[in-house]
Amino acid sequence: MRDIDINNYLRSEIEKGSFPGFNYLIGEKDRILEYGYGGYKTLLPDKEEVDEYTIYDLASITKPLVTATIVLILHRQKVLDINDNIDKYLAQLMKLSNNKIKIRDLLSHCGGVIEWYPLFIYGNTLGEYIEAISRMALIYEPCKETRYSCIGYIILTAIIEKVTGKNIKGIYKEIIIDRLKLGDTYFHSDERLRDKTAATEAGSKYEMKMVENLGLEYKKWRDYLIRGEVHDSNSYFANSCTGNSGLFSNIYDLFKIGQIYYEDGNILDNKLLRYFYKNNTVFSDEHYSLGWKLSTSKDSVGGVISNHAIGHSGFTGTSIWVEPFNKKIYILLTNRIHPEVKNIDMNQIRGNFHKLAKEKYG
Repeated sequence: MRDIDINNYLRSEIEKGSFPGFNYLIGEKDRILEYGYGGYKTLLPDKEEVDEYTIYDLASITKPLVTATIVLILHRQKVLDINDNIDKYLAQLMKLSNNKIKIRDLLSHCGGVIEWYPLFIYGNTLGEYIEAISRMALIYEPCKETRYSCIGYIILTAIIEKVTGKNIKGIYKEIIIDRLKLGDTYFHSDERLRDKTAATEAGSKYEMKMVENLGLEYKKWRDYLIRGEVHDSNSYFANSCTGNSGLFSNIYDLFKIGQIYYEDGNILDNKLLRYFYKNNTVFSDEHYSLGWKLSTSKDSVGGVISNHAIGHSGFTGTSIWVEPFNKKIYILLTNRIHPEVKNIDMNQIRGNFHKLAKEKYG
């Protein structure tokens, strides 16, 4: 791929129909090496072109950036202990946990809980979600395998609220957004930011099908263009306070956020950062630290960028990878589920993006 320019490659994916628009950034330390953008942030009702400041629904990148980071800060402050069983903080989950699930297990997706479930059918608050989860059973023995779980992160968010008395949006604004002076990072948009934000799906058709496949019924689906509000329905109906999804940002703000995960970073101390670098799922070929996917994981970007890299992707077509020791950051943001969810191999596209970046910048 040596003769292909990154921007031109991503534009070729627009032409193939992989996504309407994109923004990307490659940085080293606090210096931007390259950035680019192209295509459209929305196709409906009219086409609007992407610009360098376009904001995206980061989807599951919320998990490491927000939820895991808050949990580890609270651990360092001795407000909670990641080695505790979850039912110490949420007694209603005693039956589910049976003293088997630790906070650290949920952080690294090996806690035995179901991957996804439409909790919004049973209410629209975090408390009602936890009540629904309390009636579930484990689907595998904790720490015997890994299964990526949104439900695990919703449980973690409920623990955060229980020990702090605050929701994660307020905590994250205080410890990250305000401290880094981020102007284009949010959980809910005002009209100004909505117009800067890339659209996702036109209606919740994808999750509607998932619910139908479970043999369940739900009537209150969003039937309009989703823009400036989180695509994930579990997050949306609980006011973006669930910790599995909900954060929005652009390449510039995300670059600033990514730098706090460098070794010797500017907010998190090295002792805390080691939790993000160390493999907590050595029993599996899916390698997770406490919050992040590791580049040594079987379907990751290993072999392309550093084997010490940490990263995460989002269902909406987003990803960030950080090389904490080389101090490099790779960000690719797309609106690949606009106006509908299609069968696109985003892993292949991300892999090509990282190969091109590696060839150019080493």
